[in-house]
Order: sequence, then C-alpha cells, then structure tokens
Amino acid sequence: MMSSPRPDLLPAPSPRGRSDAGFTLIEVIVAMMVLAMIMTAAFGALRLGDRSWEAGMQRAGESEQLRTTVTLLRRQFNQILPLVWTVDNERRIAFNGDHTRVQFIAPAPQHHGATGLFEFTLSAKPQEDNTHLVLNYTLYNPDHTSLGPPAGGRKVLLAEKLKSVELDYFGIMKGDDAPAWHAQWDTEAQTYPELVRLRVARESGLPQWPELLLSLRTGEAQ
Repeated sequence: MMSSPRPDLLPAPSPRGRSDAGFTLIEVIVAMMVLAMIMTAAFGALRLGDRSWEAGMQRAGESEQLRTTVTLLRRQFNQILPLVWTVDNERRIAFNGDHTRVQFIAPAPQHHGATGLFEFTLSAKPQEDNTHLVLNYTLYNPDHTSLGPPAGGRKVLLAEKLKSVELDYFGIMKGDDAPAWHAQWDTEAQTYPELVRLRVARESGLPQWPELLLSLRTGEAQ
C-alpha cells in the first residue's frame, strides 16, 4: 500500500500571477519609476554644474577686465607729464578734469607699440540706458599750448553697461589751501592733483567695482 507524501516534502506553490522566468508588471513599473528619478536627479546635477561653470567663467572674465583696466589707468596716471604753458602771460597746467572727464598728457600705452607723448581723455560716455568708460588718446603736438578736444584719436573701451562714473581730485589747487577733494581741477590750478579717485557703479545684482585711487607722480611742474 502506497503511503501519502509528507506535507513538508511537497514543493512550495508559485505566487499567483508570477512566472519563474520574469517580473510582474508592477515590479517593472516600479523599476522604471526609480530609473526615471535617478535620471532626473542626474540631469539636474548636470545643469547645475553647467550654470556654476558659466557663472565662474563670467566672474573670471569680469575680474580680468577689472585687473586690466586698473593696470592701464594706474600706469598712465602715474606717468602724467607735468607740463605748464604760458598763455597771455598766464600760467596753465596740462591737466583738466571734472566729475565725468579728465584730460592729461602721458607716454603712449604699452600695447600701442609707439614712442612719444599723447593727449589722453578718460571719460564717461552716456549710452541709451547705461554708461561706458572710455579712454581716448591722440599724438601730442608740442606746438600746442592747450589740450585738444576731448574726442578723436584712438579709443579704448574700458568698461561698458555701467550705472554711473564719478571722478574726484585730491590736492592743493591754489595758494596755501589745505589738501582736499575737489569735483573739478582745471588748467588754472597752480599744481597738479596728488590723487584722482574713480568710482564706478554697476547695475544692482552685478559685482561692484572697488573705489580706485590713481596716484600722480608729477613732482614739480615743468
């Protein structure tokens, strides 16, 4: 007589609806959702990295522009030639500045590749909705006894899309006055200024420039 199989030796029944060779539809959907979440996170991190890279490159470009502008201006102002003209028995210095423009005589910029003296004009040029900082320079004529028009010659765009540009001058303008800051320094001053202060304001949200002090190594006027 055959004995009945022992219950503990019977094979376990397969779960309903599941094949021994695959996955259920629910498992496939869950796996696809997890994969989509991982892909979304990966692409988000990639876009964030791209934006961070672009912002870093923009900041580096702005820092390089500021460094180049500061180096150029410091060199030109430090090498201003303290010329003095006599016009109708009156003494005139070869320097004229106000709140938005300054003119002087100095050697050619290093990148110019030429020798000699040039008349320079550093000025704020209003545009439609902003301001540009521009440096104009033209060859100096030693027969002249005054500064030429503040335009013409070669032009270097130092900075663009600015909110405002302000120039001030420090020193003793006339007589025994104490050194002070002035909004204007014209050709009738008895001496050259010691410092020129350049303040540049950019639109809100953009990195701001620091206040720039330009030193004049003029010595005695000649």
